Amino acid sequence: MDADLADGAPLGGAASSASRRRLVDAAGAGLVPTRLAEASRALAGNTSTVEQYAFAGFACVIDRHVGSNLKSSATCRGATRLRFANNDSERLAVGSMDGSVSVSLVSAGACQLVCQLPGHVGPIASLAWSTDNCLLLTASLDGAARVWQIGDDKNLIGENEDELKSKRLLRQFPVAEGDGVAEKLPAIYAAEFAPSNNNLFVLGGCCSSHAKGQLRSVNLSTGLCQSSLRLSAPVTCLAFGCESVSDPGGQLWLGDSNGCLQRCRLDQASGQLTRIAAYSCCFGGDGGSPNSGLTLQPAIASLQARSWLSREARDPCLLVCTSGSEILLYRLEVDQPSSDHRNSTADSARNQPSLPVLRCRLPVPKPTRAAFCPLMSFRQGACIVCASDDACVYICDVGRPIRPIVNKLQGHATGVTDVAFNYDESLLASADADGLVIVWRRA
Repeated sequence: MDADLADGAPLGGAASSASRRRLVDAAGAGLVPTRLAEASRALAGNTSTVEQYAFAGFACVIDRHVGSNLKSSATCRGATRLRFANNDSERLAVGSMDGSVSVSLVSAGACQLVCQLPGHVGPIASLAWSTDNCLLLTASLDGAARVWQIGDDKNLIGENEDELKSKRLLRQFPVAEGDGVAEKLPAIYAAEFAPSNNNLFVLGGCCSSHAKGQLRSVNLSTGLCQSSLRLSAPVTCLAFGCESVSDPGGQLWLGDSNGCLQRCRLDQASGQLTRIAAYSCCFGGDGGSPNSGLTLQPAIASLQARSWLSREARDPCLLVCTSGSEILLYRLEVDQPSSDHRNSTADSARNQPSLPVLRCRLPVPKPTRAAFCPLMSFRQGACIVCASDDACVYICDVGRPIRPIVNKLQGHATGVTDVAFNYDESLLASADADGLVIVWRRA
């Protein structure tokens, strides 16, 4: 399995004392754990990556979002977003083109509908669970964001639409006039709760001109916008960066429709947003360049930042998926202040930019969205799952730049729009443009 391991890692007694202390390869360029990662491999069962990501067929199928079951026309059919609850192996939220959102409990051979959330009149663009899974944030192209109080209830289907809105709808932004949503609101493409303060959530999308972008932080208690930034292009996705002691959860990465990455900071006490730097994604180049001109590139469809749970790979990673183009994996290297600035304030230290350095470009056909596999730190390599417009789901090992695909799941008849693993990787959900959601069971 040499192809699965980081190149240049010293073996056993040949390792220098510095390498043994750091548990990384001598060159410091390794993206995945090295051959010294015995503990991490033991947690994964000492099996190969191909064996770990073998699937035993369908656990269940959700067809309530298929076009024939919708009240609207065929142009509104299709499932758009999937999101498993945090540290929950069964609770799955699904958003669709007709604006409806369903929450289900999925398991091997069974699927129980918890509730069907009404209200949106445009396609669902983003779903996000709060840290404790009591709240579900939904954002739509109709320009509205809603926060629903789901709690631990396992059956809400007895509540009609009016009861759901009166009992479960905790907040709507912007505030609707009457029973509807104001017309011609700028579309919202991305939404996330602040990691360390679920009383704040962040929305990204278009501004009133629809040609520019907008990023807003909203206070859940008051429903007021705390801060906003105007950007050069619509925000298509966002992801909070890896937490640190100096700046817990404050780093925010944005992707836009021009293929540009931007790094911002969210003050989770006040909700203040600050723009830090912009990077042009390297499509066919060697790496991101800070503050470069924004040239038209494929739109960024999804972002995810992850840090390793083990010490064998020290730098966090940023996974970038562009619409129908390619998947890029960046290593985030933090600029350390020089010795002349050791006494700088904490604020200046936390604003040191995380420089994205391109480490891997994965040749996956027609990708639509991608995400890290949750247990990536305990594998012989780091793995990702990717939805593709060719109706397949791909599992890829980023430690194998040549032939990275280790498994290919076929079961959809149309393009796959989103994928999501639950936290323990026992179930994988995928949705397609017809509205069918397949929940795959690991072998």
